[in-house]
Amino acid sequence: MASYLLIVADLINYAKKKGIPIGPGRETTASSLVTYALDITDVDPLLHGLFFERFLNTEKTVIDVCMERRKEIFKYIVQKYGNEHTARVITLGEMCSRPLLKNVGKVLRVSPGSE
Repeated sequence: MASYLLIVADLINYAKKKGIPIGPGRETTASSLVTYALDITDVDPLLHGLFFERFLNTEKTVIDVCMERRKEIFKYIVQKYGNEHTARVITLGEMCSRPLLKNVGKVLRVSPGSE
Protein backbone atom coordinates (compact mmCIF):
# COMPACT_ATOMS: atom_id res chain seq x y z
CA MET A 1 0.00 0.00 0.00
CA ALA A 2 2.79 2.46 0.85
CA SER A 3 4.58 1.96 -2.48
CA TYR A 4 1.26 2.37 -4.33
CA LEU A 5 0.58 5.69 -2.59
CA LEU A 6 4.09 6.94 -3.27
CA ILE A 7 3.68 6.18 -6.98
CA VAL A 8 0.31 7.96 -7.06
CA ALA A 9 1.88 10.93 -5.23
CA ASP A 10 4.70 10.99 -7.81
CA LEU A 11 2.16 11.00 -10.64
CA ILE A 12 0.13 13.82 -9.07
CA ASN A 13 3.28 15.84 -8.36
CA TYR A 14 4.43 15.44 -11.98
CA ALA A 15 1.04 16.58 -13.32
CA LYS A 16 1.00 19.63 -11.04
CA LYS A 17 4.57 20.61 -12.01
CA LYS A 18 3.69 20.38 -15.71
CA GLY A 19 0.43 22.29 -15.31
CA ILE A 20 -1.66 19.29 -16.33
CA PRO A 21 -5.19 19.61 -14.89
CA ILE A 22 -5.83 16.83 -12.41
CA GLY A 23 -8.80 16.30 -10.11
CA PRO A 24 -8.71 16.14 -6.32
CA GLY A 25 -9.59 12.45 -6.30
CA ARG A 26 -12.78 10.56 -5.62
CA GLU A 27 -14.01 7.88 -3.24
CA THR A 28 -11.56 7.17 -0.42
CA THR A 29 -8.85 9.28 -2.07
CA ALA A 30 -10.59 12.59 -1.47
CA SER A 31 -11.38 11.92 2.17
CA SER A 32 -8.09 10.42 3.30
CA LEU A 33 -5.80 12.26 5.66
CA VAL A 34 -2.88 10.22 4.27
CA THR A 35 -3.51 11.33 0.67
CA TYR A 36 -3.85 14.92 1.86
CA ALA A 37 -0.52 14.70 3.70
CA LEU A 38 1.15 13.28 0.56
CA ASP A 39 -0.33 16.08 -1.62
CA ILE A 40 -2.27 13.53 -3.64
CA THR A 41 -5.39 15.57 -2.93
CA ASP A 42 -5.81 19.21 -1.95
CA VAL A 43 -8.97 18.45 0.03
CA ASP A 44 -8.30 18.67 3.77
CA PRO A 45 -10.80 16.25 5.32
CA LEU A 46 -10.44 17.83 8.77
CA LEU A 47 -11.01 21.38 7.52
CA HIS A 48 -14.15 20.35 5.62
CA GLY A 49 -15.48 18.01 8.31
CA LEU A 50 -15.32 14.98 6.03
CA PHE A 51 -15.43 11.46 7.33
CA PHE A 52 -11.94 10.34 6.48
CA GLU A 53 -10.95 6.75 5.88
CA ARG A 54 -8.36 5.09 8.06
CA PHE A 55 -7.66 2.59 5.30
CA LEU A 56 -7.71 3.27 1.59
CA ASN A 57 -9.41 0.96 -0.84
CA THR A 58 -6.96 0.91 -3.76
CA GLU A 59 -9.69 -0.51 -6.00
CA LYS A 60 -11.59 2.76 -5.53
CA THR A 61 -8.72 5.22 -5.75
CA VAL A 62 -9.72 7.29 -8.75
CA ILE A 63 -7.89 10.34 -10.05
CA ASP A 64 -9.37 12.40 -12.88
CA VAL A 65 -6.76 13.48 -15.44
CA CYS A 66 -7.14 15.99 -18.27
CA MET A 67 -8.22 14.09 -21.40
CA GLU A 68 -6.06 16.20 -23.73
CA ARG A 69 -2.86 15.63 -21.74
CA ARG A 70 -3.20 12.04 -20.50
CA LYS A 71 -0.60 10.88 -23.02
CA GLU A 72 2.03 13.08 -21.36
CA ILE A 73 1.38 11.48 -17.99
CA PHE A 74 1.38 7.97 -19.43
CA LYS A 75 4.66 8.70 -21.22
CA TYR A 76 6.16 9.90 -17.93
CA ILE A 77 5.02 6.75 -16.13
CA VAL A 78 6.48 4.46 -18.82
CA GLN A 79 9.79 6.36 -18.81
CA LYS A 80 10.09 6.30 -15.02
CA TYR A 81 8.72 2.87 -14.12
CA GLY A 82 9.25 0.92 -17.35
CA ASN A 83 6.86 -0.40 -19.97
CA GLU A 84 6.75 -3.85 -18.33
CA HIS A 85 5.37 -2.27 -15.11
CA THR A 86 2.65 -0.12 -16.66
CA ALA A 87 -0.79 -0.71 -18.13
CA ARG A 88 -3.66 1.38 -19.43
CA VAL A 89 -6.96 1.04 -17.63
CA ILE A 90 -10.33 1.84 -19.16
CA THR A 91 -13.63 2.27 -17.40
CA LEU A 92 -16.73 1.08 -19.18
CA GLY A 93 -20.22 2.18 -18.27
CA GLU A 94 -23.69 1.02 -19.14
CA MET A 95 -26.40 3.24 -20.58
CA CYS A 96 -30.09 2.67 -21.18
CA SER A 97 -31.34 2.95 -24.75
CA ARG A 98 -32.90 6.45 -24.57
CA PRO A 99 -29.82 8.27 -23.14
CA LEU A 100 -27.58 6.19 -25.39
CA LEU A 101 -29.46 7.25 -28.53
CA LYS A 102 -29.50 10.86 -27.34
CA ASN A 103 -25.70 10.83 -26.85
CA VAL A 104 -25.10 9.14 -30.21
CA GLY A 105 -27.31 11.79 -31.82
CA LYS A 106 -25.19 14.53 -30.23
CA VAL A 107 -21.97 12.98 -31.51
CA LEU A 108 -23.41 12.55 -35.02
CA ARG A 109 -25.03 16.02 -34.83
CA VAL A 110 -28.50 14.65 -35.51
CA SER A 111 -31.26 16.67 -33.88
CA PRO A 112 -34.21 14.87 -32.25
CA GLY A 113 -37.07 14.26 -34.65
CA SER A 114 -34.98 14.52 -37.82
CA GLU A 115 -35.04 11.66 -40.28
